[in-house]
Amino acid sequence: MEENKSFKISSFLQGVLVLYITIWTISPPLQIDLIYRLVAFGAAGLWMILNIPRKFNLERIHILALVFLLLVVAVALVESKGNLEYVLKWITYYLLVLTFIMAHCYEDRWEELEWIVPIVLLVLAVFNFKTFRVIDADPTITRLIVRNDVETYDYLRQGVGGYGLLYSQVCVFPFILSWTYSAFKGNKFKFIIGIIWFISYLLFLLNSGYSIAVITSFVALVILLFYRRDSIVLAVVITFLLILLTIWLIGYNDAFRNALMQLFDGTKVAMKINDVYLSITTRDAADSILVRIERYKASIQSAFTYPIIGGLWFSGGSGGGHSTIMDTFAKYGVFGGYVFIRMVFGNLIEIKESPKTAGTIRVANATSIATLMVLLFNSMTYNFVCTIMFIVPICYNEILKWRKNDENTMDGKPAPQRSRKTHWHKV
Repeated sequence: MEENKSFKISSFLQGVLVLYITIWTISPPLQIDLIYRLVAFGAAGLWMILNIPRKFNLERIHILALVFLLLVVAVALVESKGNLEYVLKWITYYLLVLTFIMAHCYEDRWEELEWIVPIVLLVLAVFNFKTFRVIDADPTITRLIVRNDVETYDYLRQGVGGYGLLYSQVCVFPFILSWTYSAFKGNKFKFIIGIIWFISYLLFLLNSGYSIAVITSFVALVILLFYRRDSIVLAVVITFLLILLTIWLIGYNDAFRNALMQLFDGTKVAMKINDVYLSITTRDAADSILVRIERYKASIQSAFTYPIIGGLWFSGGSGGGHSTIMDTFAKYGVFGGYVFIRMVFGNLIEIKESPKTAGTIRVANATSIATLMVLLFNSMTYNFVCTIMFIVPICYNEILKWRKNDENTMDGKPAPQRSRKTHWHKV
């Protein structure tokens, strides 16, 4: 009895630590000061200490991830000539590795963390609504926040977010939508929270002025509603093609552009559509594309010049700064790029391979992979990965549980008791 109580306390404390780390990654106020990053790093370390009695086993990819972490530290030490303060600036990389290992250790007990999803969604809703209100008064604020300088700190401390807040939701919203849809029968309270979050997300999205986020979300929603194939590759290809087609139609099809302008009349989306049209029909589009191509070429050149250990060891070998995935290969070579891809897409690929992944949830998974692939070809922070590490598998397991209970109810059978061990990527 005493051992069971101790187990529950330990599980709850671990959940609190996971909750803090996740909220840290999405919270504008917590992104500013180094102390909050150190607390997040300490939370991950404390979690590992609490998890020692569970005797978790590290697989080869997790050992490689730890080697990647040491590589990042070594590069930071070399580049800064031993400056500890500079090394701490890379703490988001360290947390990326630690959260990847943490997520692996939860793979047979995600139900212990089900309670954190509503809290995370409510926190996101608060930041979304707050940002929407500020944008309504000052439409330029989201562009200012991208600079992340001292002038924007007052806004960040108020809970006003920029692309980090929005894109962390763009990459997982297909799963959260599926979770909300399933919660309508599975848990009405969570359904209401999902709806509140979705409304706040739309308000933020449609008024943010981030055209890639808007177009990617629109295309992802179309795929989520109409795509019914199993192929992930096909979903990615269709996503890229639909994004390019949408941009082309905005630039060269008056009927399509005017229809969108009427649909989004009164929002920042209408203004952004017009901006995209003007940039395409003027020299700006060509200049912007050329700049992006040149930055991509810089990343590719660095990756081929220093393919094994990466270019950060050498002056000018850090890539072009316009693509997270390409810059990672440029900075840390083939090894670092491979480990990064495995960390980011690991949960999504395991969900795809699960025999119980079917129907809408399979489409949501394919859509999330396609959306994330698109976003990684843009410049992103590493913080958003925590939403994939924890929120996605928790939502996945709850959807499976609700659907199983619903099927048993329809068959006239009592709902089964939940097992403590539901190895989520093997069921």
